[in-house]
Amino acid sequence: MKKIILISAFLFSFSFSQSLLGVRYPTGVSYPATTTSARIGSTGAGLKEPYLVNSLNPANVGAIKQSVYTLSVNADYQRIIGENDKYSDFYSFSPSFIGFAFPIGKAGTLGASFGQNGANNYSYSAESYLPETTFVTETPSETYNRIEQTQRFDNSISHSSWEFGWGMELFRRISVGASYQMSQYKNRMVRSDVLKNSPYSALDSIYSGLDSIYYNQAGSAVSFGLLGNFSKLGVGFAMTIPFDVYIKSKRTISVLQQNSDGSYSDFPMHDNSIFNDPKKYKMKLPPSWIAGFSWEFSDKLKTMLDFNVTMWEKYKTDAPFLGYETEVLPPPEDGEQPNNAGDLANLDKLSNALRISAGTQFIPQPNLLSSKFYQKMRYSGGLSYKQLPIDGDWEMSFSVGLGLPLGNRGIVDFSLETGLRRSENYDEYKENFVRVNFGMSGGQVWKKSSNNIY
Repeated sequence: MKKIILISAFLFSFSFSQSLLGVRYPTGVSYPATTTSARIGSTGAGLKEPYLVNSLNPANVGAIKQSVYTLSVNADYQRIIGENDKYSDFYSFSPSFIGFAFPIGKAGTLGASFGQNGANNYSYSAESYLPETTFVTETPSETYNRIEQTQRFDNSISHSSWEFGWGMELFRRISVGASYQMSQYKNRMVRSDVLKNSPYSALDSIYSGLDSIYYNQAGSAVSFGLLGNFSKLGVGFAMTIPFDVYIKSKRTISVLQQNSDGSYSDFPMHDNSIFNDPKKYKMKLPPSWIAGFSWEFSDKLKTMLDFNVTMWEKYKTDAPFLGYETEVLPPPEDGEQPNNAGDLANLDKLSNALRISAGTQFIPQPNLLSSKFYQKMRYSGGLSYKQLPIDGDWEMSFSVGLGLPLGNRGIVDFSLETGLRRSENYDEYKENFVRVNFGMSGGQVWKKSSNNIY
C-alpha cells in the first residue's frame, strides 16, 4: 500500500517528510550520531577519539582516560523533486546524540548515551470532486462536481536507544568494549477518507472514516567491539545483535464528525472498533557490523575509512503492515479479479544496506604552544555512499567541518553535509538535502588529591 501511495502522493498533495523514499524503510532514515563523526564523513570506528564515546564502537570507551561528555543536534533542509520538475522544500531540527564516559580506575571506563537511530515523518492530503459516474441517479448532473472527497495518509516512524557500556584498554594498544541497548520503536499509520457536500450540493449526507494503527516496541540489543592502534594504523570492529522482542499493536476504526468551526473530531465506530491485540506480535530488527581503519600520516594529518553493513535480509516480523514479503491472491477460477488482488501491504524487497565512508582531518599546528587559534582548528571533510534498505535505493553525500578547540575545556564541532538520495524504482523522484550538525564536547581528567601537607 505504501508503494502505491508513494507513486501518486507527490503530484497532487501536500506532504511533510524527512524523506519521501524513507517512508518505505522499516526504521526511516538514519544520519550520523555525533557531529565529530559527521565532519569526517561519518567515519570513526577505527579511531581513538574520546568525544565519539560509544556512538560507533563500544571499544572506544575503553580508550578514554578522562570523564567526557558530548552533545549533538542537527538541522535538515530537503528538496524533493517529482515529475515535471515540481518540488517541495522541508525543514527539520532535532537533537541526535548525547553521551558520557567515566573512568573507574583499573576496572576500565563506563559509558552511557542516548541516540536517534532512525526517523521519518510523512504526510499527504488530497482533495478532489467525485465524477458523475460515481453515483447512479436519474439526473447525474445533480451530483457532478458536488461531492468533495478528502484523503489523507500519515506515517510517523521513530527508533531511538539508550546504551550503557563498559570498556578497558589492554597492553596500551588494544581496547575492548561491550554495551547493552534499550531501544524504543514507534510506528503510527493513519488513513482518513471524508466525503462531504460541496456548498451547492442538494445531498444531506456526510460519509467519513479514520483507520489508525499504532505499533510500539521496547527492544534490546547487545554490542561488542575491538579497537587497536599499531604505530600509525588504527583498526576497529564492532557488531550489534538485537533480540527477538514482542511488539504491541493497537488499531482504531473511527468515524469523523465535523465541528461548527470546520474541524473534525473522531469517535469509535462501535464498541468493538478498538483492537488492543493481546497476541503481541514479534519483530526482530537486523544485526549490523562496522569495520573502521585510520592512518596517521603525522600529528597534523589523519585519514579514516569505514565499512558498515546492516543485514536487513534478517529482519523479520509477523505484524500486519510491517512485513516485506506478501503474496498476491490469485484470481477466482471464473476469471473475475477479487477486490484485494494486488493490494499488498508492501511491494518492496529489503536488502542488506552497505555504507562506505572516508574522511580526513588536518590540524596546521597541533603542538605549537604559541600558535594562533586558527592553527589549532581541526579542518575536516569526507565522503559517504549508502546502499539503502530497499533494493535499488542509494544515497551519496559530501561533508566539510571544523573543530574549534576550547583549550582544556573541550571542543565545538560544526559540519555541513550535502547530498542526494535516489531510487532506481522511482527515477522520477529526486531528493537533495543539506544537513547542518552542531556539537559540543568536553572533559576533565580526574586526579587523586595529594595528602601531603607542606
